[in-house]
Order: sequence, then C-alpha cells, then structure tokens
Amino acid sequence: MVDCEYLEKCPIFSRFKVEGPRNVWIEFYCKGSRQEECARKKLKKEGKEVPQSLLPNGTHLGFDRLTAGGLGRSRKVGRTQRATWP
Repeated sequence: MVDCEYLEKCPIFSRFKVEGPRNVWIEFYCKGSRQEECARKKLKKEGKEVPQSLLPNGTHLGFDRLTAGGLGRSRKVGRTQRATWP
C-alpha cells in the first residue's frame, strides 16, 4: 500500500513517528488500510481547516498535551487550537 500523500507534512505523523514503527496511528491510518477513513485527510481533501489536535480517528488530543510533548489519552473537545496544514 502507498503511504498517505499528506504524510510528511502532517503534524500528527511528525508527533507519533518518534514512537517508532509500531505506532498504531501510523500503521493503520498513514501507511495502512484506513487511509481513506482518516479524519484529517477527509478535512484536507474538502479544503477545510484541520485542527492541530485532530487524530485520524476523529478524536482530539488536548492542546496542552501536544505542546508539552505528552501524548496521553485522546478526548473529544468542543473548541480546539487550530493550525494551518499545507
């Protein structure tokens, strides 16, 4: 399977690739069979703004966890920090 076309510019990929090749997000969503299910990819293809904290499954990491370097659990949030994604 071909890797996601947004892989190298995706801030979530950059964050999780440091965990190594066994990372579930990368295995299934970035390089695997769930690429078309990726919430980030769907928004990007629709030309919409992609929240920095959005995970491929549609849940969000708390913004404080992204900036502090902690990954913790994902959670749904009402308002998220937004970032542009080329």
